[in-house]
Parts: sequence; C-alpha cells; structure tokens
Amino acid sequence: MAVFWIILLGAIGVAVYAFVSGSYLLLAIPAAFFGIVVYLTVIARKDAAYVPTPEPVVKQMLEMAGLKPGETLYDLGSGDGRIVRTAARDFGANAIGIEMDKGLISNSMRHIKAENLEEKVKIIEGNFFGTDLSAADVVTLYLRQDTNDRLVSKFKKELKPGTRIVSYTFVMTGWKPTRVENGLFAHSRVYLYTM
Repeated sequence: MAVFWIILLGAIGVAVYAFVSGSYLLLAIPAAFFGIVVYLTVIARKDAAYVPTPEPVVKQMLEMAGLKPGETLYDLGSGDGRIVRTAARDFGANAIGIEMDKGLISNSMRHIKAENLEEKVKIIEGNFFGTDLSAADVVTLYLRQDTNDRLVSKFKKELKPGTRIVSYTFVMTGWKPTRVENGLFAHSRVYLYTM
C-alpha cells in the first residue's frame, strides 16, 4: 500500500510540474496512473470496488435495518469485515460476509479472531451472485449501481418476505425504499428496502 501512495504522490508531482512548466505531454504519466487505478478498483473488480463503508454509516445501516440479536445478516462484498463484525459485536447477530479478495478475507479473519467473534461471524470466499441468500434477515450492500440493478432479480427469487436490504449510496432501481436517510457525506444516502 505504501508503494501506491508513493506512486500517487509522484503522479501528482508530475502533473503539477507539467502545468507549471507548460510540458503538457508529461500529463500522460499521471493520466496513465489514474487509468490503472480505475481499472484495478472498478473494472477488474466487476461487481464492486473496495471502498470501506465509513464506521458511522455502518452503525446507521444496521440501526435502520432494525437488526436484532440472533438474526442473520449477509454483507455482500464484505471487504475488511467491518459490517459483519459490528453486526455480531454490537447487535448480537449472526453475520456472514461474502468477499472475493483473498487479502481482504485475511484481514477480516484477523480482526474477527482478535475480537473473538469466530462463533458469530463467517466469511465466505466467493462471488455473492453464486451464494444462496435465502437465510438472510438483513442484507447490506455498498456496491455499484449496475451491481445493485443486477441483484434485483436474485433478491426477488431468494429473499423471504420481511427481509431488509440496506444499501449505502446506490438504489435498487424500480423499488420504493421503506426509508431513506442522509449518509455521512453531502450527497450520500442510506436506503432501506423491505421484501
């Protein structure tokens, strides 16, 4: 990760130099860097880029869902596991995260063990499109709009009536939310849907 920041600062430095010196061809270097970053974080990760949900929003999402002790929560694209850990630790839920990135899974498991949550939290390595969600009482997501749109039919097939879906930033197209709250940032929202 340190290499990323060094390269980012270098790319910014080159961009500033290019503008100051009038050597606009040098702008190709930071443009290439940002193109690679976009590719690796958005395009190569087909369903979601890894952008952690801010901690205050995690709590907000779980409170909006009315998550109760003993309920089962699925977090799609669980990243570093912050939602599943909070669900188990602070709400008494059984939490299942679904994640494809081995590094993020390893990081999640390290935190889960450090917090002694192994009995309440499970991380599944895989694609959430291939995972049965029928046991879910609550599903949380912070994905992309196109991914949310593709999940609509899966949710209709698999989720039981009363299941709550909480999405940060992106809507479920064609569905009317049960509740909408402002998120942490100016134009961010948290959407609650009930099956």
